[in-house]
Amino acid sequence: MLIIEHSGEIVEMILERIRNADVVIADITHGNPNVQYEVGVAHANHTPTILIMRAGAEIPFDLRGFNIILYENVTRLRDALKRRLEVILKLADQPQEPE
Repeated sequence: MLIIEHSGEIVEMILERIRNADVVIADITHGNPNVQYEVGVAHANHTPTILIMRAGAEIPFDLRGFNIILYENVTRLRDALKRRLEVILKLADQPQEPE
């Protein structure tokens, strides 16, 4: 859990951090509406997003098409996140073709 010290509007601070992030990692295990909104902001901003969820939890219908890391314990989660981050960062280093 990320704790942000602030004296202003927390939502604006969170949105700004999402907009400036290299990667967003979101745990969607509990179906928190705030997390789903923040994932939507990241997707709209084209920020690479890694979705994680504890194995056995029900994947929300709207997110079933995404490549979600299902984890059983912290060790497996750490290993899976490491692999996914390496791929995302490697892709980010490659030159982008003009549209």
